[in-house]
Amino acid sequence: MELTEAMVRNTLGTWKRWPIRKGSAAMGADLAVFYFLLWRNASLVVSHVCGFMAAAVVLYAFEAVRQRRNASFRPRVRETLSFLFIALSALFFSGGVLALLTDVFGLVPAVAAPGTAAAAVLVMLGGIVLFVSCQSGAGEDQVLEETRLIAIIVYAVLLRLVYMGSVELLHEEGYYWNYGQHLALAYFDHPPMVGWLIRGFSSILGDGEIAVRAGPFVGWIVAAYYIYRLSRTVLNKSVARCAVMLMAVLPVYFSLGLVMIPDAPLIACWAGAVYYLHRALIRERRGAWIGVGIFMGLAMLSKYTAVLLGPAGLLFILFDQRARKWLLRPEPYLAAVIALLIFSPVILWNGSHEWASFKFQGVGRLTGRFDFDLPDMIGSILLLLTPTGLLTAGAVLWAKKALTTKCGTGPADETDRSYRLLVTLTLVPLAVFFGFSLFRNIKLHWTAPIWLGVIPYMAAFIVAKARRAHRHLAGFSRQTLAGNNRDSPPALRSWIALPDIGFSGCSLLPGKPRRRYAGSGGSGRKDYRKK
Repeated sequence: MELTEAMVRNTLGTWKRWPIRKGSAAMGADLAVFYFLLWRNASLVVSHVCGFMAAAVVLYAFEAVRQRRNASFRPRVRETLSFLFIALSALFFSGGVLALLTDVFGLVPAVAAPGTAAAAVLVMLGGIVLFVSCQSGAGEDQVLEETRLIAIIVYAVLLRLVYMGSVELLHEEGYYWNYGQHLALAYFDHPPMVGWLIRGFSSILGDGEIAVRAGPFVGWIVAAYYIYRLSRTVLNKSVARCAVMLMAVLPVYFSLGLVMIPDAPLIACWAGAVYYLHRALIRERRGAWIGVGIFMGLAMLSKYTAVLLGPAGLLFILFDQRARKWLLRPEPYLAAVIALLIFSPVILWNGSHEWASFKFQGVGRLTGRFDFDLPDMIGSILLLLTPTGLLTAGAVLWAKKALTTKCGTGPADETDRSYRLLVTLTLVPLAVFFGFSLFRNIKLHWTAPIWLGVIPYMAAFIVAKARRAHRHLAGFSRQTLAGNNRDSPPALRSWIALPDIGFSGCSLLPGKPRRRYAGSGGSGRKDYRKK
């Protein structure tokens, strides 16, 4: 409660430095250019982009003037790059708002323009305040970082909402929409979940892009909820918030929260299954096996690859001494029965159709044309996670000792077992896809759900690096952190357009800081020297 109140006070205090007249000036410039170009018969896209650029120039000019009034200001490339990143984010968002207002709600461009300009200016103002001009005192770092995290998550969620109904359906989405028009217990190439969801939301929202894509949006919320619960259980609350941020911005989960394909409901069910497997095998909650059975069954109703979670969980049980006792108890077998009952419609459909779907996805895949697809699989993972995300996922394996000894909040044995379980649930399916890619084709999105198990540790790695950076600043006064000292280190005079996530618990990266900060006598000034 105290943190939330401090966050609100910090944000409102910062916004006082941005009077309404500055935002109004930027919005006025946007509308003036937009209406002028529209009057000159320019296209809607050109009018929108040029109007947005006028607003961005106005806000950049206001920020430059404000910074120059600060005695410690020295122009740096980083501030400019941060502003460009924020402006690009605002352009994407305002473009979605314009498309939503004109294509979905049927407004003419002249009427939709004020709402579009307001959306662009609000995103730019918020981004400038939080990531460019806002600097916190020594005791306020966590408040600022929590505010940044929430802002990024909210932006990503709103970005999906504005584009849900304004972007035409992909070819694959149209194909699965046809599933919804012809309900069945299963289909030739997939289980029925995607068709059932489309039919259900279409009956509520009507036919259209929003109805088709409501399922992925709700599925992303479910997945983010279970990843938050898992991360908070295994590590702590700060890491859990960062994990949700990763779910919001990583290309793989951003896209699966927007586009309706079988992997969209799969990630929600996979996340739930992983969470309940952790509660059953690590926390030893007997009732959690019911959750395992339900989510495993729903996951297999979404896509057949969900079956890979079963061998991964069994492998952990066989190699973990404490988990082997579950082999002699009824709960895991009850979970298997529940999963099979939920999956039974697919079995019944296949039985009455000469096992067509099982043959196509099983024997058909294995006996197809030879294709060495490992390079394409690696490229798809780079695209889904980004190179930085893939390196972070790899670092999770490298930093096992630090993750298990410094980051966990529970007993050491429980923390170590949690790590081994979640890594096993990731590596076993990955190994299957790796082996398959040596002689058969791999689709772009096949590996999407398997990374959910290591998302908590990827988040822990990020917050630990931020924590280490904060330790370098621990000896500075509030005046220095506020940027009032010309001799303060460069890191204190600029903010990058990415969140530094506060973390009180561990530092994963070994070694000493490159710079050492020391006081320089009674002048109150600080200097920094290379070691």
